[in-house]
Amino acid sequence: MKRTMCGLFLAAAAGLLACSGDPTGDLVGKDLTIQADPSSLFIPLAGSTPVNLSVVDVQGNTQSVTDLAFNASSGSLSVVEDSTFQPTVAGPLSTTRRLIVTANTTDSGSIHVTANGVAKDIPVVVNPTGATVALSATDAPANQPITISLAGQPFKFGEGANATIAGAAGVNLGLSADSTTMTFLPPPGAAGPLALDSVAPVYAPSLRFSLPTGDSLTIGPLAPLAGTASTATAPAAPVPAAGTTTGFFDLPDFTATIDHFYRFDVTEAGDYIITVDWTTGSDIDLALCNDAACSAPDFQAATGNQPESGTYTLVPGTYYIWVEDFGGDAAGATLSFSLSH
Repeated sequence: MKRTMCGLFLAAAAGLLACSGDPTGDLVGKDLTIQADPSSLFIPLAGSTPVNLSVVDVQGNTQSVTDLAFNASSGSLSVVEDSTFQPTVAGPLSTTRRLIVTANTTDSGSIHVTANGVAKDIPVVVNPTGATVALSATDAPANQPITISLAGQPFKFGEGANATIAGAAGVNLGLSADSTTMTFLPPPGAAGPLALDSVAPVYAPSLRFSLPTGDSLTIGPLAPLAGTASTATAPAAPVPAAGTTTGFFDLPDFTATIDHFYRFDVTEAGDYIITVDWTTGSDIDLALCNDAACSAPDFQAATGNQPESGTYTLVPGTYYIWVEDFGGDAAGATLSFSLSH
């Protein structure tokens, strides 16, 4: 080998040796962050949940946790360290620490944590386990609406809210402007505990809960409305005022006739939404007649869907809601009607 080539080889080798150290070595232990597992907490009222803490550098290397301190954002939460977590002969492991967070009242908040010179806030939501309500009645006949009020509680009724009695659903006839009161048409013949669906805490409005209330209701049995077999004797359905919803239940005798009618006396022009649901039967159709002969019925809600629902643009006059047991197998079915304007 020539002297000049040998010199170049030795110089290159020396350069490689000089650069053979870890090029990221100066990042170890830098840009520390606290990691929480889970990263946010949802705790039932009066319940407790653990959260594990670790400290990592920019490369993801776990560090020993030092100078750990923590506190709750309000009295709705309390927090302590679990000193028994991951025990070893030398005591708890230094790279992971566990906190126990307890929910004292229904609220949202956070746990503020500091360690290794950095800080983190862990968000916490307390899940409600029940709701206290005010009721207009606890014992009512069939087809009598009941108001359910959440006033004074940290809750509102969310979209799609309803209520059940012993698991049987009624009809939501509308909410107050502030969404704290529901007008509820209870299922006939139901008796037992009242529960609410789609309740939104004011401190976490995007969440929805189904909550027991601690109240029990007793609703009278349903008797068939008289005269539904003909438009000439059809009973009057409750017509809603603008911006409201009405409703009722019926137990028509589909064995005697598959067709039943309800008079709908409109005094105010506008769009009306009529919906019918049923407890048994494969296909009940809904139509709206604009005269007693049903000479030109609107069949938009005769689709095979359950429930059936149609939107009708009406002028003042008398109309007839027509339901038909199209499937021929709805004997004994209870019908529920919802009418909105």
